[in-house]
Amino acid sequence: MKKAYGRLDIFWPDGRVETALLTDDVTDVGRLGNSQVVIDHDGVDASHLRLSRTKQGAILHALTQKFETFVDSVAVKPGASVPLNGGEEIQLGSLRVVFRVVDDSPTLPMIPAVDDTQRIISESAPFRIELQLPHITVVPGAYISVELSVTNTGRESERYTIDVQGVPQSWVRVNRPAVVVDPGDTSLVMINLRPIRHSDSRPGSYPVQVTVTPDRDPRAALRAMLTVRLQPFNGLGIALSASRVNSGSNFRLHLHNHGSAPLALRLTAQDAYGKLNLRLSQTFAQLGPGERAVVSGTATLKEKRAFGADAEHAFVITAHADAQPYFTVAVPGKVVDHPPLPRGVGLPRLPGRCWPSC
Repeated sequence: MKKAYGRLDIFWPDGRVETALLTDDVTDVGRLGNSQVVIDHDGVDASHLRLSRTKQGAILHALTQKFETFVDSVAVKPGASVPLNGGEEIQLGSLRVVFRVVDDSPTLPMIPAVDDTQRIISESAPFRIELQLPHITVVPGAYISVELSVTNTGRESERYTIDVQGVPQSWVRVNRPAVVVDPGDTSLVMINLRPIRHSDSRPGSYPVQVTVTPDRDPRAALRAMLTVRLQPFNGLGIALSASRVNSGSNFRLHLHNHGSAPLALRLTAQDAYGKLNLRLSQTFAQLGPGERAVVSGTATLKEKRAFGADAEHAFVITAHADAQPYFTVAVPGKVVDHPPLPRGVGLPRLPGRCWPSC
């Protein structure tokens, strides 16, 4: 049996969540029975999309001409392809589907989870709410879901609206922003959090308030608190203003901290054969989240030739993060040697002699 490389979590409007494992190299998703993953919903076309497994990862191919397909709120045109890294939200009409990567590593025994659910009840409110995982930790770009249940303890059907405040709204997706619950019944709502992978997503604790409000009596709203601990992520952009420079010319090294935590960088420049004098205006850079910096430098040949063909000498500038998260990034460059005299021009010949040989 083939190992699964991913799965689709399908969130139905009534609160159900179905999972489809992806094991084939090519998987068609649609309403027709010849699709490997059949989703019988009004917003899904007969052949809606195709998922393919490649060496680089999973790829989504939009097939439908009838309906729109969105990946992380960005429309995918028919015939276009989008790489999937895990955690992407795929919108098929009004239906929400999440792609997740499946790890092929050996399964470890699981320790039973402690029931960590907060229940909110009020004597004046004919309903109650329960929120799972009131404390969660997430990394920007990652995806996590929290389950909210709404139970109607009254005698009449009621419509409830769900509101989430405390983090940017672009981080939050609620699969059912409003639910109608009959007396004695419980409806499940999935609160999905995915902080954007951007330097503005500052690490720390975010107190999040989940409010459930009944339409008939808004004053009877119940509130539950959720603490989101956002971890930092790291990323560095590094580039030379020009990959080829003349001997003695200045160059500029551009640095950009893509991450959400400060970066302390040690900068070095070297060439493999020791033929260059390499100097940087600074050998240390401190960059805050999202901050950019430019470091100037020069590259000069230690020995210059008077004549001959053009030659290139490679060098490397390396940025070392010596503190957490401990990484090294290098960018290559070349120094171009332009002798003033062309090839074949040497010392003048003396009468009666040949140089260097006849």
